[in-house]
Amino acid sequence: MALERFHPPYAFRLVPIFLSSGTRDTIADPDMIHAVEHSMNHHGFRNVRFASFEGAHEVYPAHTTEALRWFVAGPGPSATSTPKSDFEKFFKKP
Repeated sequence: MALERFHPPYAFRLVPIFLSSGTRDTIADPDMIHAVEHSMNHHGFRNVRFASFEGAHEVYPAHTTEALRWFVAGPGPSATSTPKSDFEKFFKKP
């Protein structure tokens, strides 16, 4: 809904998103997270990753480390098609 209302620049859809879910999570189980991943991909998000782990609804440190390494690695080649200034212009409104 927010994408339709605010029309963020394309670069917004290139922000990396890491989804993590425990196989025994009863709050956000892997099927729910797969649905979120599918929806995000359907709406144009291009840097979405999903990983599951043996556990419940908890932080899994290995995924936190993996996500941070992926974020620091930077955007993929598809991110070069949109100037960085479009993204900054959207978020730095007067």
